[in-house]
Amino acid sequence: MNLRNPQENELAANSDQSEQQGAAQNTSDESSQQTEPQNDQQTENTGNITSNVEQAAIDPSLYAQFQDLSPTYEAEFSEQIQKAIGERLESGFEFTSIYPGFYLMICEGQSCFWLNRLIAEQKIPEPDGLIMIGAYMPQADLNRAFADEVAKTEFPVLDIISANHNQWTHAIKKWRKKMARKNFKTNYRQRELTFFFDYRDQQRRMIKEIYGFTNAVGL
Repeated sequence: MNLRNPQENELAANSDQSEQQGAAQNTSDESSQQTEPQNDQQTENTGNITSNVEQAAIDPSLYAQFQDLSPTYEAEFSEQIQKAIGERLESGFEFTSIYPGFYLMICEGQSCFWLNRLIAEQKIPEPDGLIMIGAYMPQADLNRAFADEVAKTEFPVLDIISANHNQWTHAIKKWRKKMARKNFKTNYRQRELTFFFDYRDQQRRMIKEIYGFTNAVGL
């Protein structure tokens, strides 16, 4: 039996309500305190990702370091491509062997990587000069290895890079020059061409660079 008067009952109800509100507020404060570190951590992680993306945009060779990606070219697949290129070149060398003169090879893009390896492995004759146009490999480790291998060659190399070439090419161009200096490769030349809207002007400029290089190295 409730012996309290109505006023006492009202005071007790108000007291219970205040306690419930206080408990709810404490729970809310604890939740907000737990959420704040998580939000800070998420913000920090987002900042790191954004920073990595910005760095990769500037230097594509860093992209593979920031992303958990499988290699673009597995060793077995790379060997298959190299073998196919070698077979095509063999028929070309058979045809040109009847003509005297210098051997000048011109390659473009990723094919320069496999061509250089075929020469290094002595699977094709060493040229008297190599012209690389926009040479690159879309994989960080192979791109750097390619620069090291070019620097150790004995034949003259002209490395032509245009403003509109692949970003992998621009990402490694400084490293190729550095490796050439480190290995005392005095017959390595790197030329950067500005972008021309007129294709014929760009073509004439490239031919002029090749002609000047071949004259300089005695071809």
